[in-house]
Amino acid sequence: MNKNYKILKNNPNIVLVGFWNKGILTPDWLKDQFPSIITDTDITVEIAFGPKPQITLNTSDMLIVPSSSRLVIHSKSKSNKTNEKIVKLTNGIIELLPHTPITAIGHNIAYSCDKELHLNFFNNNDDDGIYDYYKKKFEGDLISQRFTHCVAYEEKKLNISYNILKEKMIIEFNFSYQINNISNKINVVNDFIKNLNFSKKIMDKVVK
Repeated sequence: MNKNYKILKNNPNIVLVGFWNKGILTPDWLKDQFPSIITDTDITVEIAFGPKPQITLNTSDMLIVPSSSRLVIHSKSKSNKTNEKIVKLTNGIIELLPHTPITAIGHNIAYSCDKELHLNFFNNNDDDGIYDYYKKKFEGDLISQRFTHCVAYEEKKLNISYNILKEKMIIEFNFSYQINNISNKINVVNDFIKNLNFSKKIMDKVVK
């Protein structure tokens, strides 16, 4: 992988959008159903309190975040082995809970690179002028910019978001599948590794 960028912490991840019964997705159920994938003796349960409390199941190499509207499975490791485990776990959950309505599936990968590198990425010689404009017109410092490009494919959309901060740039790849147009959810999940490799290929091309 190009040394000029890196994958962000707890990336990549798979998102299953739908209607989930959080009471099923417990540490004991996951360990019982997937002993070859989740080998931890104990799974840490973390609760973030707020208007909508969030539960995170923390294993040695994955974060599993169930909610009523989606299930998100994050990789804590950059290894291919962990990414393959995420695919197997996601597919296993889909197969064991076939009546759970799933309306969309997303594959997400986020990278960071140095602020100076994004000038080459966009080949934009007027970048400093944007900061000067805000300094003069708004009498303040522009510290971030964010915009998204959407690329359409036959069965998916790729949303690429650029978050330009003062010292670095975050580039996020979101591969989005609407499941009502796709009969085989397993094939979509299996595309995860392919999409991850595609995002790395793009980063190698554009970040120099």
